[in-house]
Amino acid sequence: MILPLLFLVAEGFIPEQAIGFNQRTCPDQDVGEECEATCRMSYLDCRNACADHVCETLCLENFVYCAEDCPCNLNCLDGCEGCESPYCVCRNPEEDADTLKCIKEAIDDQVKCQLMCSPTDNDCYSKCFEEFLVAKENCPCMSNCSNGCPCPSYSCGNSLGNSLPVLVLSDKGSNRLSYIFTAEETIVENVVINTPAQGYLERVGFGTLNGEHYIFGGSGAPRKVAKLVGCSFVEQQIQLVQDFNLYEGATLTMDKINKVLLCFGSSGHTSCQFFDGVKAEETFSTNYSHRYTCLANYGECPLVVAGLSTDSVEILKENGWQDSVSLNIKSHVCFDVDEGVIVISGWTNTGDGGNFNVFFLKDDQWRNVGQVSTHQNIASALNLVDRFYVFSGEMGKVVQNINWNGETVTATEIVHTHLDDFARPALFSIPSSSFCIV
Repeated sequence: MILPLLFLVAEGFIPEQAIGFNQRTCPDQDVGEECEATCRMSYLDCRNACADHVCETLCLENFVYCAEDCPCNLNCLDGCEGCESPYCVCRNPEEDADTLKCIKEAIDDQVKCQLMCSPTDNDCYSKCFEEFLVAKENCPCMSNCSNGCPCPSYSCGNSLGNSLPVLVLSDKGSNRLSYIFTAEETIVENVVINTPAQGYLERVGFGTLNGEHYIFGGSGAPRKVAKLVGCSFVEQQIQLVQDFNLYEGATLTMDKINKVLLCFGSSGHTSCQFFDGVKAEETFSTNYSHRYTCLANYGECPLVVAGLSTDSVEILKENGWQDSVSLNIKSHVCFDVDEGVIVISGWTNTGDGGNFNVFFLKDDQWRNVGQVSTHQNIASALNLVDRFYVFSGEMGKVVQNINWNGETVTATEIVHTHLDDFARPALFSIPSSSFCIV
C-alpha cells in the first residue's frame, strides 16, 4: 500500500507527510488499498489529460486529498470505523440506500416477470428467478460491485445522483460557477475543474453513467461529449448525432437501461437521442414541440412536461411518444419521485407571471402540493427523498431547500445565493467535500 506513494515521493511528486498510514493496526487494509488504487488511476487519467504543469499539480493535489480519505490513511487511521469513505459502505450493506434500492428493483422486476408466466410454466418462473439472481449480484456491495457505488452494471441513485456532497458547475460567458454543496448545506469554494476553453460549461447537458460524469453539447460545441477525468473535462472522440443545449432542451438519466436521453436541444424541439457511454443514436421524436421543458421518469417511462407555447405532456412507450395529462408550464424543473413526478417553479404560458407552485403527478393526475419561497426558472434540481434542492436558474440566484413528506411540501428555505444567474447548472455527486480543491 505504501510502495506506490513512496515511488511518487521519490519522484518528487508528494511530500512524505501528505499521507498518514496505520497499516500495522488497521483492520481494513485491503479496502484501503483498493480505495488508493482508484485514487491513483484517477490521478494518472487526470495527468494524462493535462497540457501544462499547473494542471498536473492540481491532479497531484487531488490525488493526495483522495488518498488521505481512504481507510487506514490520514483521515481514517482506524480503517472504516467512523470513516466516510464510500469504500466503507459495504461493511453494513443492509444500511446502504443504493444497495437496498437496487435489490428492491430486482425483486420488483422478478415479480413482474413471474406475473407474466402461465401458472403451470415452471420454466418461466425459474427463468425469472435466475434473472433476479443476476440482477442482485450487480447491486452495490454484491459480488459484481463489492465496494459499492459506482457499479459497472448498475447506475446508483436517481437521474441526478441523489447524494451529497454535490459538485455544482456552470459557465455564463467568462463567469464560472464552481463549488461543492455539502450535506450540512455549506458551500466549499476554491474548486478547480479544468476545461479546454472559456465558456465550455455554458448550457451543457449532464448525466452520470456507471459512476462516470459526462457533459453534452452546449453553447460553443453543440455536439461535444466530454467526460470528467480527475479534475478535468476530457473531450471524447464520439459526438452526439444532433445539436444539443440544455437551456432549451432536457436530459434524463435512465438507470434501468443505463442511458442518457437528450431531447429538444435543436431547432424544431421535437428530436431525441440516446447516449450509452459508447455512442449516441437517434430515437423517437415527440408529437409536439417542447422548448424550455424538462424530462423525468414516470414509472419506467420518460415523461416530457409541456414547454413554451404548449401544455402537452407526452410519455415515451415502446412504439413512440403518447399523450399524457397536460399541464400549463414552461422553463420549469422536474424529476421523478417514488410515486410520480414533481414539477417546480418556471412560468405559465398564459402570461400570469412566475410560477411559485409545486405540482405532483400521481396516478395520472396533477395536484398542486405547495409553493416555493422564490421563483426560479431554467434551474436544476436534486432529489434527496425527504427534501429537494433547486439550484440557480436564469432567474433566482439561489439554492432553495424544499422539504417533502411524500405528499406535500412542508417547508422551504433559501440556503445559498449565487453572485449571478446560471441556467441549469450541472450537478454531479462526488465522494467527498475535498474534491478538486486548490
